[in-house]
Amino acid sequence: MSRRYLPVLVALAGTPSGCESRSSVARPPATATGAAWLYPPAPLAWPAGAPRGVLGRSLAPQRVSSLGLAPVAGAHAATPLRLATPFASPSGDTGTAASSPVAAGTGPGLAVLWGQDGDHAAIEGIDIDGGRVLWRDGESCTGPVVGVTTDTAVCMHGTGVRGVSLDGARHWDLDRPYLAMTEERIAVVESDGIAVHDASDGTQLGHVKLPAGVAVAEVFATCGESGREVFAMRQDGTLARIADGKGGPTIAWAVPIPQLVELDACAGDTVLARVTETDGSRSAVLAFARSTGAATGRVDDVRGWWAARDGSAGIEMATSGGIVRAPRSLATQAVISPLVLGTLLATRGERRLVRATPATAVLLDSRGVASYLPFAWPGAALGAGAILGADWTGVTGSVARVGIPPRELRAVRIPAARRAVPVPAELRDLPAAVEVAPSAIVEAPHTAMDSVIAVTLAPEDGATIAYVLATEASDGGGGIIALDLATRAVLWHRADACGLGVPVAIAVAHETVMCATRRASPTGSAPQAVVRATTRSGLPSWEWTGEHADVLQAAGSVVVASGADRAVVLDAATGLPRGSFASDDGGPPRVIAVSARHSVTYVIAAERGQLVARVATVAMTPVWSLAVGGVVQTLAPSDHGMLVALEDGDAFRVEVDTARVTPIAGLDLEWGTTGELIAGTTLGGPIPGAPLPPPAAPRLPRGPRRRGAPPPPTDVAAVWTPRPLPTPLGQAWHLALYEPSGEFRVRNEYPIFPPISPSRLRASGTAPLVVVSGPEQREALVIDPRTGDPLRRATLSVDATPAITGGLLIHDRPVAFAVYARPLRVALF
Repeated sequence: MSRRYLPVLVALAGTPSGCESRSSVARPPATATGAAWLYPPAPLAWPAGAPRGVLGRSLAPQRVSSLGLAPVAGAHAATPLRLATPFASPSGDTGTAASSPVAAGTGPGLAVLWGQDGDHAAIEGIDIDGGRVLWRDGESCTGPVVGVTTDTAVCMHGTGVRGVSLDGARHWDLDRPYLAMTEERIAVVESDGIAVHDASDGTQLGHVKLPAGVAVAEVFATCGESGREVFAMRQDGTLARIADGKGGPTIAWAVPIPQLVELDACAGDTVLARVTETDGSRSAVLAFARSTGAATGRVDDVRGWWAARDGSAGIEMATSGGIVRAPRSLATQAVISPLVLGTLLATRGERRLVRATPATAVLLDSRGVASYLPFAWPGAALGAGAILGADWTGVTGSVARVGIPPRELRAVRIPAARRAVPVPAELRDLPAAVEVAPSAIVEAPHTAMDSVIAVTLAPEDGATIAYVLATEASDGGGGIIALDLATRAVLWHRADACGLGVPVAIAVAHETVMCATRRASPTGSAPQAVVRATTRSGLPSWEWTGEHADVLQAAGSVVVASGADRAVVLDAATGLPRGSFASDDGGPPRVIAVSARHSVTYVIAAERGQLVARVATVAMTPVWSLAVGGVVQTLAPSDHGMLVALEDGDAFRVEVDTARVTPIAGLDLEWGTTGELIAGTTLGGPIPGAPLPPPAAPRLPRGPRRRGAPPPPTDVAAVWTPRPLPTPLGQAWHLALYEPSGEFRVRNEYPIFPPISPSRLRASGTAPLVVVSGPEQREALVIDPRTGDPLRRATLSVDATPAITGGLLIHDRPVAFAVYARPLRVALF
């Protein structure tokens, strides 16, 4: 399959020689390699206790063991790579195309990581099963890796292409711009066409002078030993095959196709192309006869595809109807599994690691599902008994090595992505939008002269005290401004309330306000996070420095700082760490703090298939745990409890004092909390267009009336003609509100247009809900939380900070607010 321009994260590997069980997977000691962990395993899980019940009705993934990666002596790796992308070597995938896949995957499980080492790019070689970083090269690859062969990693370097051997000892160079890599052939630009080189040693295999009508930049793949069979995706929307003819290379055929994503062009008599529509809404696999370009078959709604696991020349595709197996011609199709899966993550021999949900994956082999495991990393490489996962998103990403769980003989049920089911609700008429009056603006002169980052409210003060995280200059740090919106007074402004770096989050606990910043460490080797605290009276308090703190969430006596796949629980009064967590799947950790009724602060985390509540001030002692039937998607505080949303669309409210579970009546809604309420939102019914003018009155026939003839019709219905309905303007926004007990409160729909941003900043009780909508995020709708009535609508000016709005009570009167910068102003309406 072709790899072009950007790395294709498909790892080619094979059948394992054995599996490791949950209890038998051992972490290799750091002393075995003569160095400490470079990519350490996750912290040991806290004791959780026996679950007292089950939450959810789906299937939980198997538990996996977190393993580490340690550098061998002389690997020259001091700090982990950031934003790393994994590429597996096909060295462990020998025999994939053979008739017997049993012999496949017997080679070593090797992979290459490409990422950032401080301020420059670097690559390193990984022994997946041995848990070792074999070498690191910080000079050879200034650009991304484009592919890996059995012995060479190929990357862009400067304006050319470079190959680095998998032992890190040697390399070759091509001083030509890179075009495409297919199997072990590299196409580069030449003055009169393209040159094809061997990826293992860089030697030239062939040269192709492109025919008229084909540009060099349109080349997508090369086939044949010398690469003289070329496929190009042309600007006119056609896939063209260039082959040798009389007088040189010529266009053998060209067929129109949608946007080309991936091409499998070099095997057998059929060319396979995975395509999407221009908007990416649909994906399909098309088959063409190699000799003529005639279409031989098509499969629609393909989420992922891979070589057949039985060793045949066919392919398998993940569709909305299950896993389909077909010959390469796609002339026939057969559903071999009802599982609805996604994209291929990695392959090794007969094994296929395939995305199941955003937080899980399944490992398939020739017998079916071998494992169902938590796996949110977007990139992967398979070894015999371990998987390398890597994330190049966010700020730092993460690299981890996890053990493959044992095969379990059970039916795997994976929730399919479904549209929400909105119960029919009334479409409410909206009041006319008004401009915010200048007299309703609270101003803090000479503050927030650059931007407003975030705002939080203090519930203990009746949620009328707002703490604003702002920056004063584009190259400066962040400060905090405390405002009393009830008296319209600036309480204090601390310009150094944040540490050095980029301000990213703010949170308020009982006694302190905390700001999180992201900065480069003094050595420039890895990002660091700083959480700096200020007392509620504006005095400096404490500072904590750690690896990640992109999100802050506080309650009672603790604050949870989360980033990448880790979370740290800090004491809100002293900043001392009380505990840390790591997500099981490499995604964001699901950890929150909730203040209970008796001044007890609980830390609740989703870990190892359970939901566990701990008392932060008593050595993180577990109080209760619940088994989770499914995968926890989000946790959100709700009064003295929390909302648990699962990946399958179900939601539950859990009382933290008693662990009482209440299901929320809604299917596949987007769940969240606002104040004490639980909100479920989705798209609703159509928004009617402008009413059409009434039809003209029918003209009755005139003329003499014959004796005995019936009178002319007087009933208009007798000559009624259908009146066309107006074209809908779009879909309304559906909002369902629930009590803290889980009891349904009210449901309505509103004719507002995306993007739609409901505010989570809201005091409890009768404080209004505020929803910002529209392409410019300037339409603010104020909603009564008791009845769902639209109270008023405001048009925000262009300098309003997008989507930072909220609702509160001032002197028992419901008031909404919006925030402006340069200088800081808060508009009340």
